[in-house]
Amino acid sequence: MSPNIKHMKASVVRNFVLTLVISAITAVMPASVSAQSTAVQPGSENLTEISYLGNSTEFFKFEVNLKQSSNQRLILRIMDENNNELFREAVTTKEFTKLVKVARTDYKRLHFIVTGNGNSYSKTFTITSEVSENFIIREVSSK
Repeated sequence: MSPNIKHMKASVVRNFVLTLVISAITAVMPASVSAQSTAVQPGSENLTEISYLGNSTEFFKFEVNLKQSSNQRLILRIMDENNNELFREAVTTKEFTKLVKVARTDYKRLHFIVTGNGNSYSKTFTITSEVSENFIIREVSSK
């Protein structure tokens, strides 16, 4: 095989790999997620923490931590911007931690609502997509 053909094959492979890597990096650009608490936490002896952990290509990931002084029944719900219930779970323990994965779709807002014994706590996350440019850089072989 001539040196020119070997050089051309190597150049084609290098260009393909570089294009593939750049495409893979931009394909997993995360959506922007921001949070806002929309209600006062019930009672100082109770603790509710809801945190956005990040996302994958398929899910938004959140961690929910609930602590209460008694074993009262709490309901954790997740609603979208149209008030469709995406998740619901009853909690009857003093401490509760859960990793919640919400499928990535076209949600604009996710509302986390914890209710129980006449009290409620909610936290809203807004979701916006970020558009990024793709740059394809190819090496031009000189003669």
